[in-house]
Amino acid sequence: MKKNIKINWLSFLCLVVCFGLAETATGQELNPEPLGGWHILQDDYDSSHSLDLISFEWDYYMIHDSSSGFYAIIGYLVSNPRHRLCEVVRFLPDGGNMAIVVQLRGDKPISQYINFGIDRYEASPDERFFQAMDENADLYAEETPLWGEGPRGEDAMRIRGRSDFYEWDLVVNERWSDRPNGEYRPSAGHDIGRLPGEVWTVDVVWPSTEVRGTVRVLETGEIVEIEGHGYRENSWGRYALTPDGWDFFVFSEDREDLESAGIEAEKGVSLVMQTYHKSTSLDFADLSFYDGRELRNLRFKAEDGEMGWYHSSWRWDSEPWQCVPEDLVLVLENKAYRVDVDVTMGLENQRPILSNLTAPVAIYFIQEMFPYFEGTIINKMTGKVVREFDGFGGGEFSFHKSARLWPAMGFECNLWGWHHFSHPLP
Repeated sequence: MKKNIKINWLSFLCLVVCFGLAETATGQELNPEPLGGWHILQDDYDSSHSLDLISFEWDYYMIHDSSSGFYAIIGYLVSNPRHRLCEVVRFLPDGGNMAIVVQLRGDKPISQYINFGIDRYEASPDERFFQAMDENADLYAEETPLWGEGPRGEDAMRIRGRSDFYEWDLVVNERWSDRPNGEYRPSAGHDIGRLPGEVWTVDVVWPSTEVRGTVRVLETGEIVEIEGHGYRENSWGRYALTPDGWDFFVFSEDREDLESAGIEAEKGVSLVMQTYHKSTSLDFADLSFYDGRELRNLRFKAEDGEMGWYHSSWRWDSEPWQCVPEDLVLVLENKAYRVDVDVTMGLENQRPILSNLTAPVAIYFIQEMFPYFEGTIINKMTGKVVREFDGFGGGEFSFHKSARLWPAMGFECNLWGWHHFSHPLP
């Protein structure tokens, strides 16, 4: 453990010395298409930047299917596509990558991170196509745009893959597509990370999705039929994420829950909370709901005093060798609405994504979570409750591993977490 930490900080120091005078401009227009090409491969991406070796991009999907009890997070990632300094030093897993975390019927989640390397993947700058394969290990990943081939003739994405535990073939399309997503689209943070020139763009492509297809459980051969919903995000930039990280939660109402409550399926609530530990410009929450017949699409920003959060309970997890949150209290408030959200997951409903491929990555973790949400939206003008909502969603907490030689006690985790990972409530 101590050896890995020393290697990581030597690598980080090398970045500071070698690239401390880097420019901050990205050069890209923030108007991507949902099925458009990989941004870090496009001509207007600043590929000559001195921090290009830490350029990476992910396309990220959540799947929530209450009928089958299948909940998952699947990500496809392109890293350092121009192979900068590959023969000298490695900071991130170069080339094509795939990550998957699954919780099936309440069992402890299973996670796996797979790096296909620089020679066994393809990605397109023109459309959202990705393909990678490791024939020796019988692993593969594939993402294909379906132009006008969704369930109702809309654009969609087909995502396929095989890990050591699951094989999947799913079609994902935008849910509630009649809702204008205006402010939901890309937000660029230039205050991310620790190095001059780091920049990270978060694009909440589809705040809520429909997901259909099949998943095969390789150990048993069981075929799980999926007809659920979820979330899709595309994020990219130059980001030495090891010293930094994020705190992130997503929810949208389940169709069956809406029907049982007598609410039209198209009038559900969706919530996306994005926070990055160092950045303030990327601390926001997007909330979409109906107040009577009126659709509200709202963005609450922490820097404007409209958003606050904290985790009241922290617990040591030996897998990522760090304290991790077991809950979340989120409060959103502007002139018209107040929103109170309580999120619980406990340690049994989360699992880290881990990799030892490079020294910086070896001391870093992404904790994937499958939490339960309970929320209330109040119209401040009338004093009435607009909506109460609840159900399962997804979340992540990422940070570097602890330098401790032994696990932390509960009170130590609580003191540490409360101090570092919160924002004053509005």
